[in-house]
Amino acid sequence: MDRPGHLAAVAAIIAIVLLIPARVVVQEHQGRQAIAQADPAALRTLDASLDGALRRGDLRQSTSRPHSFLAGRRSETFAQYHDGIPVHGASLRRQTDRGITTAILGTHFTDIALATTPTLSADQARDRVAGIAGALPLTDEPALWVLPLPDGAYALTWKASVAGLGDVFLDAHSGDVRWRVNGWRAQTSIGLGTGVLGDSKKLVTQPLGGAFFTRDLVRPAELRTLDMRSDANRFLDRLVGVFFGDAPTSTQDLATDADNRWTDGPVVDTHAALGWTYDYLLTQIGWAGLDSRNGPVDAFVHPFDPQPVVDDLVRCQLGTLDAETCNLLTFLANFIDNAAYFAPAIEGSTGVLVFGPGFDLPQPLTALDVVAHEMAHGVTHFAAALGDTSPPNEPGAINEGFSDIIGTAVEFYVQSPGNGTLRADYLMGEDLGSVTRSLRDPGEVPNTITGTYPDHYDNLYRGPLNSGGVHINAPILGHLFYLAIEGGTNRTSGRSVQGVGAANRRQIELVFFNAWANLLPTFADFAITADCLRISAAELYGAGSEPARAIEEAIQAVGIPNLFTCHEIGGCR
Repeated sequence: MDRPGHLAAVAAIIAIVLLIPARVVVQEHQGRQAIAQADPAALRTLDASLDGALRRGDLRQSTSRPHSFLAGRRSETFAQYHDGIPVHGASLRRQTDRGITTAILGTHFTDIALATTPTLSADQARDRVAGIAGALPLTDEPALWVLPLPDGAYALTWKASVAGLGDVFLDAHSGDVRWRVNGWRAQTSIGLGTGVLGDSKKLVTQPLGGAFFTRDLVRPAELRTLDMRSDANRFLDRLVGVFFGDAPTSTQDLATDADNRWTDGPVVDTHAALGWTYDYLLTQIGWAGLDSRNGPVDAFVHPFDPQPVVDDLVRCQLGTLDAETCNLLTFLANFIDNAAYFAPAIEGSTGVLVFGPGFDLPQPLTALDVVAHEMAHGVTHFAAALGDTSPPNEPGAINEGFSDIIGTAVEFYVQSPGNGTLRADYLMGEDLGSVTRSLRDPGEVPNTITGTYPDHYDNLYRGPLNSGGVHINAPILGHLFYLAIEGGTNRTSGRSVQGVGAANRRQIELVFFNAWANLLPTFADFAITADCLRISAAELYGAGSEPARAIEEAIQAVGIPNLFTCHEIGGCR
C-alpha cells in the first residue's frame, strides 16, 4: 500500500505498543488506601488531615469547580506528592457545601520511602521516549513521578506524554519502560437519510456550493462526520492531521450529497447518532457536548476496506511485506469490527472518534449505542479523567461500564423499548447483528477470554488481557445500573433488587452522572465508585429515597465490597 509522509506518525503508534512488554503482575499495591467518607464526625478529622497535608505540600489542589447540579456546592480535586514529586494513581476529591465539607473520596499511598534524585537526566529521558515514539510528538517535557509498583514498592520515574498514545513511565535510573497508560480507548439544513437497517432519519447538514455536507451548525457544538470513502491512506493521513491539529477538518473531509436525501447508511447512522447523543447529554444530564463547553466533535466513518487489510496481514505473517507496512496494517486492524475514541492531543480539541468497518460483524460500527458509547468516553475524559492501573484495571472497567450505561440511556432517549433491532434495550451492539455485552444479564453473552462476562465482583477478571479486563469487567457496573432501574435478581448472589421502575430511569441516570462529574476521583475502583453512587443518590434525592434504596440494593446484589471490608481483608484483591 502507498504511504504518504504523515504515515510515519501512525507507524509510531504501533511501534510504541510493540516495544513495551505486556503487564502480567495482577496483585494490588499494599500501600494503596481507598477513602470514601460522608459521615460528618469522621469528615472533620479527615478534613483536618487533608488541610494539614495541603500545608505540608503532600497534597496540592488541581481543580476546583461549581457542582453540576446543586447550587452552593463545589467539587475540588487534589493530587498526592512525595518530596515535591507527584504520585501516580493517587487522587482525592472533596465536595463542599458553602464551605462545609460534605464528602471526601479517593485514593492515596502510604509508606513512601524513596530517594528522589534521578540518575537519568531529563534530556536523556526525553531522548529515550522520542526514540520509542518515532514520528509522534511529545506533548510535554519529561517530569519526575513516583510510580507505585504491583509488588508494593515504589519507583522513581520520568513520565512523558506522547500524542495519541498516552503516558510513558521510564525508570529514572535505568531508563527502562516501567509502565505505559494507553491514551485512546478502543449533525443549516435538514436532510432525510436511510440508515443501515433501512430506517429513516433526519440529518442536520450544511448547504454549500450546491451540495450538502455532514456538518451540524444548529446545535451549539459543531458536529462533523468525516467520510474517508474506504481509502486507507486518506484515513491515516487525515486522522493524523485532524488529531494533531496541523491540518484541521475541512469541507473535503465531510460526507456530501447532491439533494440532501442521503442513502449511505453508515454516514446517516453516525451523523444522526452524534446529534441524538449531544441532545441527550444536554437535555437530560446538563452536559454540553463532550467537554461541557460545546467543543466541536469529529467522527470518522468508512475509514478503509477491511478485506485488503486482512489479506495483507496474511502476507505479513508470511514475511512478504516490509515491517513498516505491516505496522500500519496492524494499526488499521484495530478498527475492524471496532470503534474508538482518541483523547485530545492538542488544546481546544475534544478528541477524535473512529467508527470502523464490519468484517466478522455483518454491519459497520455505527449503531446508536456504539456511537453514544464512544462519545461517553469523551465525556469521561473531561468529567472524571479516569485513569488506568495495573490489573485488575478497575478504573478502566468503570470507564467502559459508564460508556455502556450512556449508550443504553441514549437508546431509551431516542427509541421505543422492545426487543429486536432499532428498539431500546439493555444490550450493547445488538443492531450490529451480534450482541457484545448485556447489562440485564452479563452472563448471557460470551467473551473469548473468560467465557462469560461477570455479573458480580467475586467473579472479577484479574488477569492482564484486555488491558486488565476493562471490557470484561464493565458489565458489573452496567448490571448495577440495570437492577437499580428495572429490578430483578442477580444470577450469582441470588440477591433481589426492587428498582425505581422504567418510568423513573432518569433518576438513576442522574445519580450516575452526578457521581461521575462531581464525586468520582481519577483512580476510583469499584468500592469507591459504589460510595460515590450512594453519596450521589443521597445528595439528589435524600438518604431515605427510592433511588438511594435501589442503588444500595443493586450494589449489594453485584457484590461490590465496601471500603471497611476492603481494609479488613488487606485490600480488595
